[in-house]
Order: sequence, then structure tokens, then C-alpha cells
Amino acid sequence: MSRQEMEKKADALVREYLSVHDLEEAVTCVRDFACPDFHPTFITNCLNHTLESKEDDRLAVAKLLRHLHSGHSQLLSKAHLFDGINGVLEFAEDIAIDIPLMWSYLATMIGLVMIDTPSLLAELAVSPCVKNMGKGGIFVSEIIQVQVKQQGQECALAAWLQSRLSWSSLLPSGENESDFLKSKNLMFTVEASTSASHYEKLTTLLQSDPSKEEIIAWIEKNIIKEEQRQGPFVRALVAAIATVNVRSSGGPSSSPSFEVDQPGLMRYQDVLVKYVDGEELQLEALLALENFVIKRDHPRDLLSRLFSSFYMDDHLDVIEEEPFLRWAALTKNAPVGHGIAVRSVTSFIDWLKKAQAET
Repeated sequence: MSRQEMEKKADALVREYLSVHDLEEAVTCVRDFACPDFHPTFITNCLNHTLESKEDDRLAVAKLLRHLHSGHSQLLSKAHLFDGINGVLEFAEDIAIDIPLMWSYLATMIGLVMIDTPSLLAELAVSPCVKNMGKGGIFVSEIIQVQVKQQGQECALAAWLQSRLSWSSLLPSGENESDFLKSKNLMFTVEASTSASHYEKLTTLLQSDPSKEEIIAWIEKNIIKEEQRQGPFVRALVAAIATVNVRSSGGPSSSPSFEVDQPGLMRYQDVLVKYVDGEELQLEALLALENFVIKRDHPRDLLSRLFSSFYMDDHLDVIEEEPFLRWAALTKNAPVGHGIAVRSVTSFIDWLKKAQAET
């Protein structure tokens, strides 16, 4: 089959799909073309045909590509996707002259499939055509913004971390990374990377059973003063302390139980009081505890026990009432599983509200 014939058949298939939005029929049609070069051509045609189309069509193409790659058919390999998307990127500069929002429109169609295959994003972002244009930062930022919108920040962040990309390698020389990320609302990507790095180092440190003086000395030496007053560091510190003081106590694999080492937690009281200082950082500490519990699939009563341990009028004397109430009322940018977490500590939160009302 000649390239011209493949392009003609691909174009007809795309038009048919966008008119009826029948995923299974589209899968059957793609499968029927046994020619190995057809799949990349089909992807390129899908994207080119829909760039200037309406938003609903771009979303339909996104759904189709993800279904063909990650669904039960798995007809599109990563190599197919790379070649097909690259077929558009090769002409991106020319396309952007006629379609200024080209990068945003393209991201809408391929962002979802990048969640399933983060390595594809990494390879495309540093491909010669993107690199030569100096558009790596724009390309990746648009992809992540689409992922946040369609799948939530947590999924987008996971894909970003798995891609192992760095903004310093994507942005043109001389462009301010912080200003760029703030303009795109993507500061969470660097904050998460920083927090993950701090968490690993702090966990390793705490597992060596250091004194509080040794912990503070390590922090003062390795974490700059500005970072010590920011959320990523506090989240990492609290998560590391929880990691070394919460242990599985057995139970069925489907619902294991956990024990909180209260005396162990008390050893870090001075460290926590020193660095979890103020309402905003106390809220960050609560989010770290919540994430710790979510990652373990919400073990019964674990979050309630941890909250009680960190409460100012209980054991560690670290967190005041107001951050707990603010945490319970979170809606914007709340992590996946937040509703379950809040319900698991309803009695504790209600008790705090009652105590606050009586004072």
C-alpha cells in the first residue's frame, strides 16, 4: 500500500470515527489494516485532521488513542505513537504560524496516553525536532496542564516523576525556571521532586537512630534556611518520621493493620516543634500524614491515631486545632482519597469543633 493510499484510508477512518464516536468500530477498522506502516500514519492523520477542529473532536481523538494503546486491543505501540506524533512535531513551527494554539490543541489529544506511558513523553520532549525548536518546556508544560485538567494533579505528577525529565534540560538557556513554572501553575512538579529527595535522605537518616541534636544538625547542614520554611521539606520530614514509627502488625493482605510507635514519635517532638512552626506548615504536616495513610490504602483508625498523636493537647503538642479544621474543609487541590480520609477521622474533627465552640 502506497503512503498516499494509507493517508487516504486513515483520513476516511478519522472522519468516520468523529461522526459516530464508536470506539469499538474504530478499533476494528484499525486492526483490519495489517500494513505495519499504517498505524503511525493513522496517528499523524488523526492529529493533523483534528488540530483545527472543535474541542469535542480533540477530546474524542484523545480517548481513541488511549483506547488503542492502553485498552484491551493494544494496537498502538509506543513506537507507533512516537512516530505518529513526531510526524506532526516535525512541522510544528509552520503549523503554529497558522494555529497559534497548536501546542495546547496537540496536548489535549496526546496528554492522556502520556499518563500511561511517561517514557514516551520523555523521548518526544528531547527528540531532535522539539529540541531544535527550543520548545521542550512548552511542549511538556502543555501536556502536564492537560493531564491535571483531565485526570487530576496526582496522576499528572506521577507521570512527570516517572518521565525523569527536568525543567532545566527542557527550557531555553537563560529562561527563569521559577517564573516559567509559576506562569503555568506547575510549581508542584519541582516541589514534589524536592520533597521526594528530602524524604529519601531523611528516612535513611532516621533509620540510623540518630539523636535529636544529630537530626537538627543534619537538617541545618543539608537543607537551606529558605527550604526549611516550605511545604515540601515539612512534608518530607513528617512522612519520614511516620515511616520509621508506623509498622505493619500483620492481618490479612487485603486489610493489614498498623501500629503507631508512640514512644518513638515522642523522640522527634523537639524536631517537629522546631520545623513545623505556624499554621501553614502545620497544614502541610497534616497533608503529609494523609498521603502516608492514602498510600497504604486507608488502614482502619491509622489516620485518627496519627492525628491524635500530633495534636497539641495530646501527645506531641505539634499541631493546633485550626489546621485540622482547615484540612477537613479542603476542596481545591485535595488529594485523591481525601473524602475517605476525612470520613475516617469524623469523630476526631467533630470533637475539635465542639471543643473550639466551648472555648
